[in-house]
Amino acid sequence: MRRQLDDHRHGGRDSQRGTWAKAFRDFYADEAKAAGLINHLVPAGQAKARAAEIAATIAGNGPIAVRQAKKAIAYGSETDLETAMALAIEAYNNTVTTEDRLEGVRAFNEKRKPRFTGR
Repeated sequence: MRRQLDDHRHGGRDSQRGTWAKAFRDFYADEAKAAGLINHLVPAGQAKARAAEIAATIAGNGPIAVRQAKKAIAYGSETDLETAMALAIEAYNNTVTTEDRLEGVRAFNEKRKPRFTGR
């Protein structure tokens, strides 16, 4: 079954310039996944449920780490690789000294779910 990706059925867009970044052709869903244009394939009508599952997984992580990751991804995706890497390192440095990080390590070592507090 042929599926098209949103309104961008011809591939990805360069978000900074609004120009087409991929060849002008339709993609099969499995091709788009293999090319890294999409992360998940789900049956028709299941996208909302899958998105909720992914959101719940993210929400179960430490809130400081999630905020830092979102910041690094948001700003890093709009810049060059060197700057993006600096943002990722900054995000790590902002989480490494938190109580939540220590709790995550303890929970891992004790084979239990972590109890994050946002500190």
